[in-house]
Amino acid sequence: MGFEDIRAPDWTGICLIDGEETERSLKNSPRKRMLYDATGRCISKIQTDGSFSKTVFLPLIEKIFDEEDTDPESVHFNTPTTLYRDGLERLNRVDESVRLNDDGAPSVDRAIWETHYEFDLLDNLTSIIDSQRNRKVFHYDALKRMTYMDDPDRGRMWYRYDEADNLVERTDAKLQRITYTYDGVNRPLTEDYHDEGEPFSSNRFFDPLLPIGPNNRPDVAYEYDIPSGSVEFGDGRMGVPRNTRGKAVRVVDQSGEELTSYDERFRVEWTVKQIPDSETGVPVHYRTGNRYDALDRLTRIEFPDGDFTEYRYSARNLPESISGGSSANLKGTPFILQDMEYTPSGQRSHAQLGSGVVLEYGYDNRLRMQSIKASQLANPRSPLLHYRYDFDSVSNIKRISDLRPSSSRTSDSPLRNTQILQYDNLYRLTRAKY
Repeated sequence: MGFEDIRAPDWTGICLIDGEETERSLKNSPRKRMLYDATGRCISKIQTDGSFSKTVFLPLIEKIFDEEDTDPESVHFNTPTTLYRDGLERLNRVDESVRLNDDGAPSVDRAIWETHYEFDLLDNLTSIIDSQRNRKVFHYDALKRMTYMDDPDRGRMWYRYDEADNLVERTDAKLQRITYTYDGVNRPLTEDYHDEGEPFSSNRFFDPLLPIGPNNRPDVAYEYDIPSGSVEFGDGRMGVPRNTRGKAVRVVDQSGEELTSYDERFRVEWTVKQIPDSETGVPVHYRTGNRYDALDRLTRIEFPDGDFTEYRYSARNLPESISGGSSANLKGTPFILQDMEYTPSGQRSHAQLGSGVVLEYGYDNRLRMQSIKASQLANPRSPLLHYRYDFDSVSNIKRISDLRPSSSRTSDSPLRNTQILQYDNLYRLTRAKY
């Protein structure tokens, strides 16, 4: 693959023009342009479809107009977001321009919804007050560690730390506690949920000052560096985790255990999940193996039931096919995905599934997925689905059109999936019409 100078007068490349791959010179290619002021700040971005956003910089103030804010024909026209900063360049206020009432209902008049941020002398964020006067409060210790939070949604939370700044205890608004311990290099060793006697609790009692054992178990325990011995794979084979120095080798939680082995490049070579049988309580072992190529790309996954998947990549380092799954696919098809093709921008344009379904994707000049079509390889004229997406200037989906022919789904069929979507000035979905 030789070097190509795109500035050469005779250079051409493949571009997406209205969903079609077209050869164009650099001058005639779709482009996104950015404009900057004298201090290097971006003041405008012009999209390939002509829509543009802009930012107006004032002393300690930024007014941000997106592509809908700058479009006089848009219902969102002239509803910018304004950022205010203090003398230390900390964001202390955000104004959102909306045509909404305080209850979120549409309004003819424009309103300003303010969000305020407060800081202490150490630059810690101490308070957030939104436009509805909801207040979120944070407290910190002298080392700038958050020790308390009062959240209108989550409630109150308390945090406690050790001398190495590790979180050792967390208490929520229901006074439910989780405690943590660490080893000498600050790696997590245990997590203990203090829920003994509560519904759905595993009722594991744990004293961190005593050795872990059958009668002294945390809810989650981590082991590092040295494997405890041979591991059953569940298929008659056994193995010992390798290259575990500095790595997590065993995790024990309420579902069972997971042991991990690594290859010479410290990539996960295999994992064994041990889950107690629901009736006998005897551990059952499930091994999952991984293989990689010289570029550290995953090339094979071996599953506990003996099935596997293999991955192939193109010269562009993009997935080309996934083989395997013949035991589950239609007529024993030996692949999950194949014939994966991509646009010049690296987006998937075509793929065939092991079920016999072919997927086709289309994109607009801004590289947004504009259409998707799924059809049986044996019957491409009767697609299973065929959607077209229409966007506004900020890429909200305005309409999803069901393009399947009437022979597949009549216009009055309840399985028709044409949708019209509407948003408020904050781009929250407010209406969906089918």
